[in-house]
Amino acid sequence: IESVTGYRFKNLQLLEQAFTHDSMRVGNHNAATYQRLEFLGDSVLHYTITEYLYQQRPMANEGELTIARSNLVDKVKQREIASTHGLADLVAFAPGFDKTKFSGNHKFVEALIGAIHQEGGVEQAKKSIYKLWDLTYSTNKTIY
Repeated sequence: IESVTGYRFKNLQLLEQAFTHDSMRVGNHNAATYQRLEFLGDSVLHYTITEYLYQQRPMANEGELTIARSNLVDKVKQREIASTHGLADLVAFAPGFDKTKFSGNHKFVEALIGAIHQEGGVEQAKKSIYKLWDLTYSTNKTIY
C-alpha cells in the first residue's frame, strides 16, 4: 500500500477496515467494514479532483470542469486504479461469498482514501490521490 499511495499506515486496523467487505459482518455485526470510509473517501476524492482541475484549467468553464471531473472520478477510472495497483486482491470477503458477482472494486479505492484521510489528514489524502491518479501540475496534460 505504501508504494502505491506514498503513505504508511500506523493503525493497521484502519487499513484493514478499508478492505473489509460488508459480507464479513455475517455472524459479527460489529465488524468494521469499508462503507463509512468509502463515504468519506468519495468526498475527499471529489474535492481533491475539483481543486486540481480548478487550478490546472483556469480557462475551462464550469461545464468543462464538470465533465473532466466526472471522467477522473467515475467507477471505470477507479476500477482501473484498483486493478492496476492490485487493490482488489486485498479485499477480505466472508468465506463462501461469490467474488465473481461483486463489481464494486472502485469502492475500496474510495475507502482507502478515506482511511488515509482519517489517519494522515487531508493533505496526505490529497498527495495519495495525486499518486494514485498519476496527476501532475503540468498544464499541458490533457485529461478531458
